[in-house]
Amino acid sequence: MDVSFMPILHTSSLRRLAGQHSLSGDAELGNPASIKSHGEHHMTEDRSALVRDLVTPLASGKGWIKFLGIITIVGAALSVLSTFGLGLLVAWLPIWMGVLLWQSGGALERAQMSGDEASMRMALGKLRTYFVIQGILIVISFALVLMVFVLGIGSAIFSGMHHAL
Repeated sequence: MDVSFMPILHTSSLRRLAGQHSLSGDAELGNPASIKSHGEHHMTEDRSALVRDLVTPLASGKGWIKFLGIITIVGAALSVLSTFGLGLLVAWLPIWMGVLLWQSGGALERAQMSGDEASMRMALGKLRTYFVIQGILIVISFALVLMVFVLGIGSAIFSGMHHAL
């Protein structure tokens, strides 16, 4: 069992996890078959409940995630239209980011409703991709601002030296 998620589990989830590994009824320590048959059904239910519990904080914001996805897509589409299609050279990235947010919101909804681990992984993977792209764009933006700043100072110095001669 991966305990890296333990700090964010609710008490009810911890009780379910603890109960998942306990022996009950006629299950004996020496009889693994009785443990497996007795615990398989409960283990699946416990995993689904755990997924629903873990995804709840993000799923409660799924409407906002989808809204931001739509706004990002619409903004990029307007950019493409306002530049007569030339904006597509740049706007594909925000469109992709908007689609990632929309897909993540849908996967969060499915994970919360069904307790499906694959949907939770998909939602988190889409969010990860979105944030990686966003982070790279911010680093590029900072680099461009720094470059313009340095070039501005350089041209001011060069211009001042040119007038001094």
